[in-house]
Amino acid sequence: MSITRNPVLFICGIAFALVLPAAKAADLPLGPHPAAIEYAHFPTRAHAVVWRNWQCIPPARIARVIGASAEQVHAMAGEMGLPRVASVSPRIRQRAYITLIRRNWHLLPYEQLLELLDMTVEELDFILREDDFLFVKLGHLKPRCEPVRYRPPDAATRQRVEEIREITRKYFGDATTIEPPFQFVQDLSSAADRAAPSPRVSNDAPRYIYSYFGVFGDPLWDPQLDPYPDGLLMRLARCDVNGVWLHVVLRDLAPGGVGEHHFGFMRDAGPKRLESAGLAGIPQIISTCSVNHMTPAKSRYKPEFHQRRKYDLDKYRTWLRLSPGQLDEVATIFAAKLNRATGPVKILVPLRGWSSVDSPGNPTYDPAEDRGFVEALKRELRPEIVVREVDAHMEEPAFAKVVIEVAREIFV
Repeated sequence: MSITRNPVLFICGIAFALVLPAAKAADLPLGPHPAAIEYAHFPTRAHAVVWRNWQCIPPARIARVIGASAEQVHAMAGEMGLPRVASVSPRIRQRAYITLIRRNWHLLPYEQLLELLDMTVEELDFILREDDFLFVKLGHLKPRCEPVRYRPPDAATRQRVEEIREITRKYFGDATTIEPPFQFVQDLSSAADRAAPSPRVSNDAPRYIYSYFGVFGDPLWDPQLDPYPDGLLMRLARCDVNGVWLHVVLRDLAPGGVGEHHFGFMRDAGPKRLESAGLAGIPQIISTCSVNHMTPAKSRYKPEFHQRRKYDLDKYRTWLRLSPGQLDEVATIFAAKLNRATGPVKILVPLRGWSSVDSPGNPTYDPAEDRGFVEALKRELRPEIVVREVDAHMEEPAFAKVVIEVAREIFV
């Protein structure tokens, strides 16, 4: 028995979200913006920053953030009983960035947080919006934090630091040998764990598990980060598990984000939407959910946007119809991405509407202009990628039946 790596990816769904665009730190989301939690058990907030980021952020960068020298930061850590750090694994930045954001959410203002994490404003904004609803899970607010600055210790600070060192020694000892971060990932990826398991269950009934390694979002976003290493899959197979859940919000796969990224609008999906699955050779069924609409931030409306046909979802969100020229641009980008796929690609186009707001009677419904997108897409695609048109609305059972039919074909 084995766990297959050949899922089908159907990209459709409704792409509704309140997202927060940003060009500079001051535009990142704040919410109610209350006062931050006090870290009174540390003598200074600078000591809290050092403690909460030690062995996760390079000491030299911590020093830059709080206005100290690397030697001063090493001294602060040593005085609190923390081991000396020679280097910090890049795996932490790759795999633990949410932990680092959480650790510093009540400590640092956005400007210092960005410097500490070595992130651009756009990266942090995208993570807060798209990564497992992170901003919502952080309370839908950014606490009000004063900048943290190093200052030489006074007598009271030295006394409290000594108390912290004694606590550290009491509970953690003087051990300096620590397993490298995420060593367990490397262990589970080792050749020793790749031997084919002996099946103990004869039938093929689904026995799925939501793994500890489960990801939320696009599991193929970074080809260097395998959320399901072969060693883990083999161990699960030995326990008669024959599948793992890929947990994802359908919006995180919706293709409308391709155009939003190209034009810089609010549902920006990043540069890799419609690419990662294809490059991994995974069969894909692609549809056109919300491709014909855009959501520019109202604070950044161009004058001509006010003349566009629109649909108000609620008091926060308004969808505007893309122009024929913009649909042409998006079709070209779609084709370029899908032409790079190494696995099978099937494209299904519903002829009676591409989303819940795209239906007869709604002001943005325009099948004639949508036809322009479809024809442009056909012109640009490789000949073997077939566009199949379905006489149904995207949310009707008739369209779902075609999706199931094609899914069966794509596995044959």
